[in-house]
Amino acid sequence: TLRAVEADGKVAISVEAVGPRGRLKPEVLRGLQGQDRGDAVGGAWVQAYYLWLIVKGVGGHLAAETGEDKVTLAAVVPAG
Repeated sequence: TLRAVEADGKVAISVEAVGPRGRLKPEVLRGLQGQDRGDAVGGAWVQAYYLWLIVKGVGGHLAAETGEDKVTLAAVVPAG
């Protein structure tokens, strides 16, 4: 499920994936939190880290939450 809401000069975007294989690899979580790749080699960390850089670069913030069979990513960035 994809949601986008604009209010108070900000845009909030969230993506929710639900299913029996809904999860994030540890290196993806590190990238989404702006952490170094650790021992990870490959594209998963790079893509997540790049998203974090873009969101941070425009003055926003990014969050990831995982639960049983569910992953939620959310970004809040300035509108415009």
